[in-house]
Order: sequence, then structure tokens, then C-alpha cells
Amino acid sequence: MSTSAARYRGLKRYIDYLRGPDRLSPADAGQRPGRAAADQVTGEEATDLLHLRGLWQQAYAITVTGSTWTARRHDDPARVLTADTAAGLRWQIRTDYGEWLRARA
Repeated sequence: MSTSAARYRGLKRYIDYLRGPDRLSPADAGQRPGRAAADQVTGEEATDLLHLRGLWQQAYAITVTGSTWTARRHDDPARVLTADTAAGLRWQIRTDYGEWLRARA
């Protein structure tokens, strides 16, 4: 197997990992007949997801499904934030976290 093919497979597995708990196994990703295009995560979305998780993984579980970005607070799973874009979710998380900090003070 060539080095570039191995890198592609590794990247594909990583993107599937970033999709969250309802992701397909790496063996099924992209090979399942009839898989909707909305389930696919683009490279830009994977980068945004990685960035958001890197910043907020201590406080929120963050996923993207289709065009819906979701963040659930670890301390209050009933508190769910949703947005159409990563930037929109980032803004909501910052606002929510700021309110949580003020409530604790």
C-alpha cells in the first residue's frame, strides 16, 4: 500500500471519529449504499469540529450531524445548544459558558 493511500485511510477514520457517537464504523464509511450526502463531514467541518472540541471538550459534548451543530453540557445534559454553523455554535457556547460562570460567582 502506498503512503498516500495509508494517509487517506487514516484521515477518513479520523473524520469518522469526529462525527460523534452515531458515526459509522470506518469500514462502512462511504461504502454503505444509499448513504445520504448530509451525513458526510467535509474537511472544513472536521477542522471546525476539532477546534471546538479542543476548546470546549471539558464542558461540552460537541457533534455535527448533517448541517446541525450540537453541544450538550456535561453538567446538564438537558441543556442543548444547536446551530447551523460552527461559528454560530461557538458563539452560543461562549454565551452559555459566560452565563454559567456568572451564576457561579
